[in-house]
Amino acid sequence: VWRMATVFDAIVCDPPYGVRAGARKTGCTKEAKPIPEEHRATHIPGTVPYDIKDVLIDLLDFAAKYLRPGGRLCYWIPTTTEYSQDDLPQHPSMRLMYDCEETLSLKLSRRLITMLKVKDMVDGEKSTCAMSEAGMEPAHDRFSEKYYGLDGSGGR
Repeated sequence: VWRMATVFDAIVCDPPYGVRAGARKTGCTKEAKPIPEEHRATHIPGTVPYDIKDVLIDLLDFAAKYLRPGGRLCYWIPTTTEYSQDDLPQHPSMRLMYDCEETLSLKLSRRLITMLKVKDMVDGEKSTCAMSEAGMEPAHDRFSEKYYGLDGSGGR
């Protein structure tokens, strides 16, 4: 049976928050049409917004797939004073080790999250976020609006 190799001991990153420039990923908002062969070499695919909560879910799924057991995922997450650990996405193969806060202002901070891969990923396992699944908004959701005070909070 062929299996995907776990190739990394650690993944350390600072994912885009969408503060200065919104994160984007390849995609389109309408039904995709096939690209004619003669245009494929010069075709530039469209992009769509990539919300921070989706970036973090994809990051955890990637780490669960490619980290070796015992490997670490370390990443920064922007947040507000309403933060709780329920804001963090979870994956069955990963366990939270450390959650360290760096205060940026009276209302805003960022947290350095360190997770440990505790077991090999099982096909079909996906990351989830308890807050989002409960219909609530994680503290990092719409962070750029909170950063610039567009949510009515007065900003920084």
